[in-house]
Amino acid sequence: MVNNEIKDLDPNSPFTLFLILVLLLLAQNHNLEEIIDRTRSFVLETKRSIEGIRSGLHAMNTSMETFQANVFDMHKK
Repeated sequence: MVNNEIKDLDPNSPFTLFLILVLLLLAQNHNLEEIIDRTRSFVLETKRSIEGIRSGLHAMNTSMETFQANVFDMHKK
């Protein structure tokens, strides 16, 4: 099984090179794991904020469409 995993790692792949870089950084800086955790938390909170903004914009758009349809119906009558 280990041989199959080694065959899957292409030495010229950017992913493999990135993985090696991350492992080297982890070996050099013991606080890097904490920095990565904080960065991950920041990215997740930013994602949640953007999802909230997107949801709010969608709700506002729906309300505007409903309002426009009601105004259009009032002008028809």
